[in-house]
Amino acid sequence: MALPMDRRIEMAHDASGSRVYDVLLESPTVPSKAKRELIMEFIGHYHVLVDDRLGSRVGDRCWAFADTYLKEKIARSLFFHEQFLAASYYGKFFARNLNLYLLQRRPNEWKTMQANRKRTPDKSSSLLPNPESAHPHVVQKSTKRKRHTHGEDEIDAVFNASLGKRIKKTALGQAASVPTPSEPEMDVKKSGGLDSLQVVLGAIKSAPKDERSNKKRKKHQV
Repeated sequence: MALPMDRRIEMAHDASGSRVYDVLLESPTVPSKAKRELIMEFIGHYHVLVDDRLGSRVGDRCWAFADTYLKEKIARSLFFHEQFLAASYYGKFFARNLNLYLLQRRPNEWKTMQANRKRTPDKSSSLLPNPESAHPHVVQKSTKRKRHTHGEDEIDAVFNASLGKRIKKTALGQAASVPTPSEPEMDVKKSGGLDSLQVVLGAIKSAPKDERSNKKRKKHQV
């Protein structure tokens, strides 16, 4: 970048300018060599870069991309600015991530720690609980219940089918056991009804004749 360092830091402290740095450091199309050059150009000025809310984010992205060699160069450039970082609200968090005390006392251990951090992938996604793995017993119970209900549905279907067949058979048997009246029986019933009606009418007609004959006989006797 042809801009002077003051202008670059001013861009990093700006909302729009900091996004430009984010794209440069995160884009897979930007060559790694260009990213390394950008990170090395800030060496000697990181204490000013991270003394801001947006600038500290840019500094964190530079640190995250850098390998162990670049991280050591960044950290050693900040030995003379430890007090400045400790007094800075945002700079102290950046310095805590660098672990400058360990680098000064045990540099080999610091290098090993940084190399292991670089090799270890981000496990944030793996820490998210899987619903099935978090509650395996619940999933197994639900599958068992589904299988059980599926078996019950099949049994009910077979039972209902056999029960329906039995009901149909019994209904057909009862209908077959009830005798249907034949034509002669119908004629007998009809003729019997007519004979009984004629008898009743004849009795009604004959009753006044007997009474009249009895009255006539009584008059002759007197």
